[in-house]
This record gives sequence, C-alpha cells and structure tokens, in this order.
Amino acid sequence: MFTENTTFEVSTSRQIQVPIMSSEEELDYGDFQSEAFEMISKSFKNTRFSFIVMLPKEKWNLHHLSQFLTGNKLLKPYIEQLENSMVSLKLPKLKLESSLDVVESLKLLGINDLFEPGIADLSGITTQHNIHVASFRQKDLIRIDEVGIEAGSVANAMFIPLSAHRNLIEFHVTHPFICFVYDRQLNLPLISARNFGVLGQPIDKRQQGGNRLKFIVIYRPTIERHPLFPRFKTEVVEKALGFWERTLSVRKPPSRKLLIERGCVEPAFYRDPKTGKKFCRSQCKPTAKCYDHPVPNEYASGCLIGYGNGNMREVYKDGPGFEPNEYVIFVGSENKHGCTSGTTLAYAGPCEMHPTTDRPIMGSINFCPQKMEVEEPGKTMLIGTAIHELAHAMGFTRSNFALMREPDGKPRTPRDPKTGRPPLNREHQYTANENTVKRIDRPWVSAAGSFTKSFMSFVTPAILEEGRKHYNCRELDGIDIENEGGAGTQGSHFEKRTVGDETMAGVTGVKTVLSRLTLAFFTDSGWWDVDYSVAEPWLYGKNLGCTFVMQSCYAYMQQMKRA
Repeated sequence: MFTENTTFEVSTSRQIQVPIMSSEEELDYGDFQSEAFEMISKSFKNTRFSFIVMLPKEKWNLHHLSQFLTGNKLLKPYIEQLENSMVSLKLPKLKLESSLDVVESLKLLGINDLFEPGIADLSGITTQHNIHVASFRQKDLIRIDEVGIEAGSVANAMFIPLSAHRNLIEFHVTHPFICFVYDRQLNLPLISARNFGVLGQPIDKRQQGGNRLKFIVIYRPTIERHPLFPRFKTEVVEKALGFWERTLSVRKPPSRKLLIERGCVEPAFYRDPKTGKKFCRSQCKPTAKCYDHPVPNEYASGCLIGYGNGNMREVYKDGPGFEPNEYVIFVGSENKHGCTSGTTLAYAGPCEMHPTTDRPIMGSINFCPQKMEVEEPGKTMLIGTAIHELAHAMGFTRSNFALMREPDGKPRTPRDPKTGRPPLNREHQYTANENTVKRIDRPWVSAAGSFTKSFMSFVTPAILEEGRKHYNCRELDGIDIENEGGAGTQGSHFEKRTVGDETMAGVTGVKTVLSRLTLAFFTDSGWWDVDYSVAEPWLYGKNLGCTFVMQSCYAYMQQMKRA
C-alpha cells in the first residue's frame, strides 16, 4: 500500500488534491449496472461486521444511494451478490467522528429512574450507594488510513490481510461516495457517511466567487453575555451562516456599495430627483435602525436638513458602506416576542431591502435565551433552526413573496405606479401576484364527508418543477403554503402535511432535511444564484404521487387500502 496526493472530483467545477491510498487487495465486489453503482465489502476480524463502500457510476449523484441508508431500499440482496475478487483499490484517507448524548432519547422510551438522584438503583453492578447516571453518550467513528479501518462500534476493528494474484478490477474512489459499517447479523448499516469531508474538510465546499454571499455579523450584547455564547457562536451560528455562504450568490449584483438610510425624525421629507438624497424638514435620525438594533454609522447613509429652497445643511455624511454581495445580520438573544411562548427556539426576518432589486440586505436573528444549547441532540436542532431562520431573513417570508423578481430582474408582482410598491391587502401586507402565490381550491375528502378546501400555494417555475419530480406528480399545480399556526408560522412555510421533515416546514424536529425544494424558492426569488449540490436527499413523500400531495391524508390512505 502507498499513499499519494490525487485529484478528487468534488463536482463538475471543483477538484481538490487529497491523500489517497492505493493497494491491490482481495475483496468482495459487485457491479450493479441496472442500479448504476459499484460496491466493495471488507470484513473486520469479527466477521459479523464489514466496511462497505458504494460508488455511483454517475459522478456526484448520491441521491439514489442514500435510500439504502434510510431503509427505503434493502442492502442485503446486493451484499449477497458480491463476489470475491482481486481489486485495485484507491480510497481517500478520512476520519469521521460524532457524539450524541442519548439520555433524552432513553427517557422518551420510559427509562427514567436510571438518571434520577435518590431513585436510581444500580446495586446489581456496584456496591456504592446513592449514585445515578448523569450522562450516557454514544460515539460514532470511522477512520481510514494506512494502518487499517477503525469503526467506533466495533472493538479492535482491523482488516484481515489477504493476498492473491488474479485479474484486477479497478475500484477508484475519486469522486463522492457512500461508506458505512454493516452488521451482517442485523442486516443494517450502523455507522454511515455521505458527501463527507476528506481528512475532515467538506468536499462540497466551493471556492469563493466575487458574487458569493458573505455575512457581516454583528453580535449584540444580549447574546454576548450569555454563558454559552463562545461555543454557541462557533458551533451553531457560524455553521449556519457558513451553510448559506456556500449555497447562495447574489444574482447580478450592483457595482455601488450599499448604505442604510437614516430617515427623518418626522415623517415629512424631500428627495432630490437627481441624486436620490433624502432631505429632512427639521431633524435627521441620529442612527439608522434594523428593528431595534442600531446600525453602525459605517453602514448608514448621510442626511441633510432643509426646506427644499436650496439651503441645505449636511448633518451626517455617508459611511463607507458594505459590498453588494454582503448581508448584515444582527444576532441577539432576548426573551421577547415569540420566545415568551416557551416553544419557540428562535425567530428572524429581513429589515432592509435593496432599493432597486428588493433583495434583503440586512436582517436580524434572535435566539431564545432559555433554548440555547451546545450539547447534543439540542445542538443539532439549533443548527437546523438557525439555517431555517436565516432563510426567513433572506426572503423566505410572506412579506417578501410580493417582492420576488423574474430571471431578468423585472418584478413578478406589478407595482403601484404611484408608490412603486406592490399592492397591499386588508392587513396592510404586500400581496403577491398569482404568478407567484395563488389560491388553489382542492376537492377534499375526510371521514366527515367531501368538501372543497382552499390553499395558498407557490406556483413559481423552479418550485413547481422540483415538487413535480419529488412527488412524481406531473399534474401538481402548486406547492402548498402552511395555513395553520400563529402569525409567525402561517403563510411563511411549506405546508407541514406535504413536506414533513423538510427544513422550511412550519414545525421541525431534531434533524431536518434542506432539500432542493427550499433551494428552488431562492432560485425563483430572482435575487440569488443557488448551488444545488448542498441539497440533502429528501425521502418524505418521495414518489408517492398526486393523491398524497394534492389530496387529504384520508384520501391517500383510502387509495393505499385499495392498492
């Protein structure tokens, strides 16, 4: 065996150099032409366990392979077809490690006494009294290097060395793949990884382009004084920000730097038709604000006072501004608004839009202080929550649907010629045109009878196309928007019934899936170019057809009974 730096093809436009080990070994091998993948299996000393690698024939397409790890497709029939072969193997060095505190999971299963002081009874395994279990951690590890392969669920996991001289089959892992430890007794994958990093680095990370989204992060004192802030910043907030920075680029960014208007203390003002400068009658606001967050002067516009007679006085000068591809995000932690409900983890929204494109350029995210965590499983949930809330801050919210743009930059919703803004509804909110969000009446069947049910649904092209492909329903006429929940949920999320565990559902669990459906919204917004390679395989509702996505759960269950 020898190791050398070799090209790993991350995507069609991205290649990196990684240490790849080369060897000739006797392995179990299968070439599954109809399923478009190859597979190898290497046994541990304890032959109950094997290390398996699945390599797609279509580079960068891991979606269909991920179904094997979720149980949607059985692995056993394929593993049984593997044949002992001599293989020329090229495999990246890697180390994958994760840790999970399973106390809460065990409590959900009814195992409570073990963790309660004064109640726990461990007399069967120790002579000590008054002890209980404070934590119970499961740790997963896959490490591959020149010494061998180690898996966290298998003790002393080293391969049995084999040698032979036969015709070589090439199995060169130089593009994205799936690997896992397989339990031959349970017929299940135990520890798995996909789209993972080589030597701890994410292989789907693209090089920064000039238009790539970049956050300017302003941490407020309300979160900086939280005892968990140092870890929460690096382990939750920065991971969520990094996800969107990898995913979005500003479409057709303007050349001028961006500034936030200060505004006037009184509502009356003039605006110079040549320069666009705002003139206040008597007094400029001392600071611009994003909700209740003061905007630093470096990002705020200047301000003049006058009466429109040419006698103007400059009170504040323009700051240097921020770059067209930058987004200023305020991060705080206050127990107000949604946090007082006791169920909300965080909330967010945009506060400033670009003056000519309506793209959100500044926003705020607030983490409820009592809900901040840096240990699992809470940390995983909060990373997903932060990604979800940042999506709202960048435009996935009802108030911004009417501001979305066509691919050529024209407004999707016609503007009022007097105000230059979209029309308002009775709640004084912008109303999106029917080419963006449309009311759809669906025939509905329940145990109580048949009736018509109305939904507000996305009908933009990318969202519709992704929905039709996912559900396998070419007749799908819209992706429904959540019509239940409070003001912070209704109208600003995908309908929970049809998207399940998708990140932009109104109610989320510990682990959510950010799918191509959410990314399609950002494509259709007209503001962003999107890297779809970050999308995760999404199995909820996949290929379940039109009845599932367009009709009631009752109708779908009746269909399943008849099938």
